[in-house]
Amino acid sequence: MAAIDNLTPQAAAVVKLFAYPFRSAPTADIVTWGVNQIVSGGSSPAALLDLLFDLPVTGSPFTSYGRIASNTAFATALIDNLTAGTTIGATVKTGWVNAVLAELPFWASRGALTWGVIQFIEAGSTSDTNLQALRTALAERVE
Repeated sequence: MAAIDNLTPQAAAVVKLFAYPFRSAPTADIVTWGVNQIVSGGSSPAALLDLLFDLPVTGSPFTSYGRIASNTAFATALIDNLTAGTTIGATVKTGWVNAVLAELPFWASRGALTWGVIQFIEAGSTSDTNLQALRTALAERVE
């Protein structure tokens, strides 16, 4: 059993918000803050992502997530960060970027789309070997 399985669903969601699109681990205080925002603050994982995407962090490698970045920059950054450390090929990644771009107008925000992508990856088709590889890589990030 992975360590994330010992967390509440809200805490696990906060860990995934950092581990998947940002490739980093949140500190315990950030997990606590995120859980409080979801449980007591009436927020959602998508809303927390929107907040994180637009934080003005100097020198951040994740500026392509912010509202001022183009949709193409956002989609490319999302797929590049999700697939970092995998052997998923450029052609597949390009297809996934195009899928994100096609879906973007149907979501309330970039955070909502990103959370939807995370949920799709975790519950998606098990017959797609690239999706399986991505799911495995992301699971390893949160262990």
